[in-house]
Amino acid sequence: MQSSSIIHVTIRPSSNGSRSTKKKSLISKHHSISSIRIAPARPNKSKLATTASKNFQKPLANDIFDESRNNQTDTGKALDTNDYYPCCKYIWRYCSPVCLLLSLVALLLLAAGIAAMIVALVGTTQTIETTSTTTVTTSTTTTVLPGWSNTNNINYARYRHTASALADGTVLIVGGQDSSSVLSSAELYDPSTGLWTVTGSMNIARSSHTASVLPNGKVLVTGGQTTNGHTSTAELYDPSTKTWILTGNMSNPRIDHKACAFSNGTVIIAGGWSFAYYNQAELYDPTTGVWTAAANMINYRSSYRSSILTDGTFLVAAGDDAVSFLNYAESYDLSTGMWTATGNMNVARRNYAVVLLTSGQVLAIGSDTGGGSCLDSTELYNPSTRAWTVTGQMNHARSYHTATVLTDGRVLVTGGCNSASSNTAEIYDPSTGIWTLITSMNDTRTQHTASLLTNGKVLVAGGLSSSGVTLSTSEIYQP
Repeated sequence: MQSSSIIHVTIRPSSNGSRSTKKKSLISKHHSISSIRIAPARPNKSKLATTASKNFQKPLANDIFDESRNNQTDTGKALDTNDYYPCCKYIWRYCSPVCLLLSLVALLLLAAGIAAMIVALVGTTQTIETTSTTTVTTSTTTTVLPGWSNTNNINYARYRHTASALADGTVLIVGGQDSSSVLSSAELYDPSTGLWTVTGSMNIARSSHTASVLPNGKVLVTGGQTTNGHTSTAELYDPSTKTWILTGNMSNPRIDHKACAFSNGTVIIAGGWSFAYYNQAELYDPTTGVWTAAANMINYRSSYRSSILTDGTFLVAAGDDAVSFLNYAESYDLSTGMWTATGNMNVARRNYAVVLLTSGQVLAIGSDTGGGSCLDSTELYNPSTRAWTVTGQMNHARSYHTATVLTDGRVLVTGGCNSASSNTAEIYDPSTGIWTLITSMNDTRTQHTASLLTNGKVLVAGGLSSSGVTLSTSEIYQP
């Protein structure tokens, strides 16, 4: 079914008397014309103003399309086309001058603003100073060169004393002797202050003794030379009370022996002499304070050197037996209680130095010859092969010197004697087997001590000078 639309057509006479037809919409066969209205002729233009004012309140032009309005006969005449938009014509006629004026004002203001900007940018040059603050953080790196520096003197000059690094970082030096007497005094060095402080004195003055740090932090001192001869006494230093107490005596008095503490706290001493050379060994039990006999060494020996190996065995090597210098070595196994011979050293040695390297090997350094001269040779012990091999030769022959393993694994050797005390120092590099001379100490010294501090530095204290003077000086090596 086709839809139909109703179209209204208005026919108005033209001003010249003819009629014209305006179509408000296209008319097709689908549309039907509902009505045709004859409109009067278009009024004169002179009447527009009057017509606009009269029709200002009339309905809008689109009202003619309302079919209900077409059925009304209130006026009896059609609307003029000027009456379709009377409001717009009124606004344009009376408001357009105002709008034009406002537009001109806006354009003038815009032009003035643009002109001002051009003047500011082109005609006037302004200098603007900008201050920026840059914060620069600088760090100062101080490079400390390797070398020696003096620290405070010990309170009592001494040599043939012992030095023990304690758990709190301090260093305990004990006993020894000066030019006239054997000492019972003990002192503590504090690396943080560089000061030496006198601590409790031993019950018995002694030199050429041993000192072993126990797992409980106490220090066991054994034997030594006293004012009245050699002693079999032993005593314990307690760092918490800074006092000494006597403990059980060894079976024999002895000097120039060696002692080492096993990991379980048991301490072994072996060899030494007292009007005779010993091969006896004894074990100290820190829980009871009692000494018991251990199996005898294979060889009698004194003035030898020893070390606890990484496998827990106790190695002793060289020394002398009152007849000759020795090159024999042997080890003690605490678990079996037995001594076992190892390979012999390449050179017989006495009063030399020995250290346990980080590799587990043992480095033996120097020696005296008994004829007033010393050795510059060194050798390595390999626990896995139980054999000794020659390694690099020192730059200076020496005995009664010290050897200290540094934190980087190298070995520092200081002082010693080769017909006279020396202040020379050198470093051994295990990776190359080469010895390198370093800056000499400030003082010549022999029979002194050297201790590795917790800060990686090395403390050297006391000793005998080349002129035979007992030293109270101490110095620090910075690697």
